[in-house]
Amino acid sequence: MKKAFTLLELLIVVVIIGLVYTLAVNKLSKVEESQESVSLANLKEFMQKIPHEKSVEFLCLDSCRSCFILSDGEHLSEYDTLFDTLLDEDVAAYFYTLRNGFEKREEGIYFVDERNYESICFSYEVDANGQGDEIFVLFEGKVYDFASQFENRVYESLDALQTRFEKLRMQVQ
Repeated sequence: MKKAFTLLELLIVVVIIGLVYTLAVNKLSKVEESQESVSLANLKEFMQKIPHEKSVEFLCLDSCRSCFILSDGEHLSEYDTLFDTLLDEDVAAYFYTLRNGFEKREEGIYFVDERNYESICFSYEVDANGQGDEIFVLFEGKVYDFASQFENRVYESLDALQTRFEKLRMQVQ
């Protein structure tokens, strides 16, 4: 007696293989989409999604040629390739005060180990509650609003953002 698979058994196996393949391809395409879509416009939202207990920090060193993510102080190397071309040394971060208007934020240093440190070109941090640094980033002629108090998050210049602040201040008074 010959033992062979029935047509029904073969069809079930083909359907199962097709389902597994479809699920795997969808999962991989979603990972690729999320990796390709990181920009200054959505950096805060991207960082809020990274699992962390205390904080997650985006750091750029070496004239912004090397950018990476720290989650609770631990380097997450799986994100390193996402930021290869995100910034360069022309990036500038500002904070806003009612008294002085926009002031450039001075970046500090990052200790690689006990003896070695590098200058920070740019940094942005999100805490455990999802609140980030309230800064405004000027890069490639656009201003990105990380303070998240307004609907529009990208402005054409610091002057356009200053005008927005003045309009809001007039509405409040």
